[in-house]
Amino acid sequence: CWACVLCGGLLGTGTFRRYGDEEAVCEGCYVSLVLEKCAGCGEAAEETVTCESMPGKVWHPECFKCSACSEVLEGSFHHKDASLFCRGCFASHFLPRCARCAKPIEDGALTALDCTWHQSCFTCAFCSKPVTSKRFHTTASAPGDVDARPVCEPCHESHVLPKCGACAKPIKSGSCAVFKGQKLHKECFCCVECKNPIQSKYYQQDKGVACEGCVAKATSSGIMVRGVKGRA
Repeated sequence: CWACVLCGGLLGTGTFRRYGDEEAVCEGCYVSLVLEKCAGCGEAAEETVTCESMPGKVWHPECFKCSACSEVLEGSFHHKDASLFCRGCFASHFLPRCARCAKPIEDGALTALDCTWHQSCFTCAFCSKPVTSKRFHTTASAPGDVDARPVCEPCHESHVLPKCGACAKPIKSGSCAVFKGQKLHKECFCCVECKNPIQSKYYQQDKGVACEGCVAKATSSGIMVRGVKGRA
């Protein structure tokens, strides 16, 4: 008798399928035991879609869809664990967002100031040019400032650093002299007589400041020195 090799049921003149080495199986066994099951709906799948990055799984073409929006996937897509996602849903659900434009970052993410940025969005707060150097500054007013923006080195010097009251150039060093409310490079705070930088004590006069050494010389020569004493 001509019977199904899987269940032993007689095939007769009914529908059957070829299986293995030209063996015959009934339609019921072919669907329930031979065909792979769709990873989407769990039903037997004869016409299937596969994914190279998810081996061992098949889908009905109509079940191969985004787990978030349920749109059938065509072209490029992503998967996370056992779920499929279209590019848009994957980006909105899983990709980091840029601290500047708030859009998802698909590639080329840059991490700085405790945030993630598009490289094209990591721009100077003053000149708007991309900050590409590893050395940069920030507008942060305090640690953890969520509104902090990067500042390039040239703009930090021209817009942020205090300017010397004598030469008008930026004061890069944290140490400086203060005279009449103005900050000065220490090398710019000079004695009006000898032109050397004031090292410690000085005398403030109408024509400028005189160092302690020049005042001592003038005094020893019998010259009376008038002025307000100060310390650099």
